[in-house]
Amino acid sequence: MQLLRDRILIRITKENRESIYSKKITREDGTVVNLWKTIPTKDDVDERASALMIQTGIVEEVSSAIDWIKKGDIALMNYDVCNSPQNFIKKDGDDSIYFLNVNTTYHKEDQIAYQTRKSRRDQIVFLKDDYNELSSLLGILRDEELIANDPYVFFDNESVFVSRVSKSGILYTEKRKIFDRKVIAASAATTERFGIKKGDIIKVKEADTFSIKLDEDHTIDAVNDVDILMLVH
Repeated sequence: MQLLRDRILIRITKENRESIYSKKITREDGTVVNLWKTIPTKDDVDERASALMIQTGIVEEVSSAIDWIKKGDIALMNYDVCNSPQNFIKKDGDDSIYFLNVNTTYHKEDQIAYQTRKSRRDQIVFLKDDYNELSSLLGILRDEELIANDPYVFFDNESVFVSRVSKSGILYTEKRKIFDRKVIAASAATTERFGIKKGDIIKVKEADTFSIKLDEDHTIDAVNDVDILMLVH
């Protein structure tokens, strides 16, 4: 098999998929049993399918056009890949194989829909450097190294809720809409465009961030680099 363009193949194992619904626990007598967290979905029509997703898979094959990803790496994926029939290739035993386009593409020039008899004003369709196709590959985990794919920037997952005390002495919880985070991974393209690199402190809006679940116990947060408000010096 020879992959064309910038594609990679991702394997989602039976064990990985089943981890959505259950986890193994060890009883006091040493026996291992499954603890069910939710009832498995029956098919794609089940409305819970979009909320029950896997965000990691094993890189199965890599196109020769891609030199920074290796077979066996752990791929961090957008939430919709594991439920996407468009990306599904085949079943391999109990595992599922999906393909991803690695590179995010950008428009090379502005496109304006000029006014007509029905529309009395010009309308912007897209501008140069706007996203054309946003990659569903968020990044790669290799051993303990986290590598971000363009245009994603990773930082530690922290609670956005803080405790406050009112003037009358009442304790309450407040959700922060804007906060600072330390970058744990940024792509070379992001560094070239904005100067943002690992170790920098960035200011972001909570509404622009999203979480990536690596496994049962580990989650990181991410943001698209264009949504970062500023570097904090």
